[in-house]
Amino acid sequence: MELTLDFISKMYNGRNSYAEIFSDEELKAIHIPSNLERAIRNFIEKNKLVILTGNPGDGKTHIIRYLNDFLAKKNTFIETDINEVSDYNEFLERLAASVYKGHPALIAINEYPLLELLRSMDNKFLYKDEIEEVKNHTIIYNDDCQMDNYQNKVVIIDLNNRNLLHQESIKTVLERLTKNVTLTEYNKWMNRNLLSLQHDEVVKRVVKLVSILGNIGVHAVMRDVIGFVSYILTSGHAPTDESSEEKYYYNLLFEGDNDLFDAIRKLDPSKITHPFIDEKLWNGEFEDGWLLDVPEKHPKDLEDNEEAMSEFKSLKRKFFFEHEQGIELFNLYPKELIDFLSVIRKSKDSMLEVSQRIILSINKYFDQSEEEDQKLYIWISHSYEETSDNVYISNNSIPYQNTKILVPRLPNHLEEIEYTPNHFIFSVTDKSFVSIDYEFFKLLELLRKGYPPQILHDNHKFTLRKFMANLSNETKKFPTNEYMFKNELIPESGKVIIRDNKYLLKSR
Repeated sequence: MELTLDFISKMYNGRNSYAEIFSDEELKAIHIPSNLERAIRNFIEKNKLVILTGNPGDGKTHIIRYLNDFLAKKNTFIETDINEVSDYNEFLERLAASVYKGHPALIAINEYPLLELLRSMDNKFLYKDEIEEVKNHTIIYNDDCQMDNYQNKVVIIDLNNRNLLHQESIKTVLERLTKNVTLTEYNKWMNRNLLSLQHDEVVKRVVKLVSILGNIGVHAVMRDVIGFVSYILTSGHAPTDESSEEKYYYNLLFEGDNDLFDAIRKLDPSKITHPFIDEKLWNGEFEDGWLLDVPEKHPKDLEDNEEAMSEFKSLKRKFFFEHEQGIELFNLYPKELIDFLSVIRKSKDSMLEVSQRIILSINKYFDQSEEEDQKLYIWISHSYEETSDNVYISNNSIPYQNTKILVPRLPNHLEEIEYTPNHFIFSVTDKSFVSIDYEFFKLLELLRKGYPPQILHDNHKFTLRKFMANLSNETKKFPTNEYMFKNELIPESGKVIIRDNKYLLKSR
């Protein structure tokens, strides 16, 4: 089946999974090969029991349908929807009979039904303990010890951990929906979008921008990414739709209507300020360096101010993706974003420095006047009333060398599957750690720069207090004669020094 812009336009914002609304021929035409399928083939070849879990609509059924011929040749036990199983005991008996004969199995099951299935197993199923063990290790950190999966019968692939906002995935979707697609005789701007998104440098910049979303906490399945590309090509309109406005991909990237577009609007390059570039763009002074066509309209030539500003915004986006110097604007995104990306993309040289920054931020949360980044003070709370928890005392600390920054990843046997880390762990012990995503990191950076503790959300405050409680319980107590104290409600803090059974009170 040949892909056309008319067919591609129908893929934007589909509410149902593609497996439900497209025929087998259409599914085959839009199928995007992925590392996930290669991994599943590999496990089935080794006669593994593969459990494909996740949330509704994340592609489990589509993957099994696509692999159906291969699975049949391997005598694979298949269950595409555990919700259709009315009798778990009978299901487990059939599964056990197949697995014990040495056949592979592939089961698609959503997260909650998987828990229900495990509860129903008791000890009836030989691999129950192994399933529970593997389920607890679908994500690991840094170089954690892990099971040798090739000695295990069970493989669990949690599609919640698979994020298609991954550079390789986005690039693959762009190529699939732009290469060998027939141009339309009805719509010049759609043709322009199609040709633009075949340009290597344009693709590189689009992929670089969109992949940031995965790192800052946006999750997408294949349907989301395909719909996203569909919209920036067609704006969700058929080429023959005469009511559709002329819209170019570099504007459509920031105009769609779903969570993915809401997130990418926060990275809109038209909001980045660069006085030198902005002035030249306004005056039409960039005549050379364009990767595609040279702009014909310039904001300075437009009399209407609103129209001029709209043209400037569009021109700034075009510059970002289609000018030799546009790549410079990537470096002007907020420093905390660049720093966060550096951590989770494993720039190991900076890990100790990141630990020190986190230490200073946490120290400042409990005492805004604190400037210590070489050791983390352990604060414990003392409540004098049932409703009060505002007074903190510290007489112990952890040196920064005893802390670690841990970045999540998939275990070795799953590492080829698309994964985009969206947080890191600041850790002191196995039980005393803080999970830090981009939003939390931004607020901690503001604390480090002197902003008041009140900027933290309640859930972040609770996280830090729980972290301190765990640290206090786990850390060895070293006798000291100095106690720091802090009341959250007032900016000042103090210190009590005990010497010769005397108490010396000092302000800090």
